[in-house]
Amino acid sequence: MPDFWTHLIAGEEIVAGLEANQLKSLLNQNYQLFNYGCQGADFFFYNDFLPWQKAKVGPEKGEMVHQLSGRKVFAELLTSFKREAIYLQAEIPESEYWQNNLVYLLGFISHYALDRECHPFIIKNGGRGEKHKLIEASIDIYIMEAKWNQNPKTVNPLPYYQLKEEYRASLNYFYQLIFENVLGESLDQKLIWDSYLDLRKYHKLFSTDSYLKYYLFKILNLLLPQDLSQYSYALNDREEVWSREKYQQFEKHFNRGIKSAQSLIAETLKYFQSEKSLSETLALFSNKNFLGKEN
Repeated sequence: MPDFWTHLIAGEEIVAGLEANQLKSLLNQNYQLFNYGCQGADFFFYNDFLPWQKAKVGPEKGEMVHQLSGRKVFAELLTSFKREAIYLQAEIPESEYWQNNLVYLLGFISHYALDRECHPFIIKNGGRGEKHKLIEASIDIYIMEAKWNQNPKTVNPLPYYQLKEEYRASLNYFYQLIFENVLGESLDQKLIWDSYLDLRKYHKLFSTDSYLKYYLFKILNLLLPQDLSQYSYALNDREEVWSREKYQQFEKHFNRGIKSAQSLIAETLKYFQSEKSLSETLALFSNKNFLGKEN
């Protein structure tokens, strides 16, 4: 999974390139929910992230979603939305609940498209096992500097995905479709919101440009078995993770992922308007999972 900022910045560019102005306006008005949708099911990986928290149910759920092929997961999602006549006449739903559902779906599509395109390159270039998160954090730094001329160590992520209480119903609906209807697994709805709150705790802990925290993490890095550079942008910024050439090669995949997401969103909207068949639409999502592997 490309990391938090890489997905969020990609989402910003995806929306900017959409042609449907009403839809673009809806996504911009609900940018925090869309940003969160762009994180896909990654938030589950942050559930009980502290070392002494032993339950850690969330990461298993996140991994289950990532192993699903695009064809399989979106067959359920798209047909469920189509049954509700969402965007049938190229019109935004009147119901705020279904507006929220649509916003989250389009963010989730964006997440899948970027993961599918970028994951194989990351894994091929050292991103297996413990180095995966380290590389992705370094990519966040590169992408933000390239696109925003800023460094993640100085940008607070929390205002970018502050979810309203009413969004909970949409998240519950969405992941019920995936877990119960696609995976045949039960999912405690409390886990969805708890994982969201844990992601925010994670960002509060590690996203800072405080010198005090920087030196604390630096000392802890000498004592702990885990490399905190994979969590702290301030530490990661001092690492030589990839060569400049590797980051530039990654950026090409990043840009292809953005174009792929825009195409998948456009075709999804055509399916909702009955201009494309389900089989035609799912062929574009393909049998590749979120890791870019054929299922």
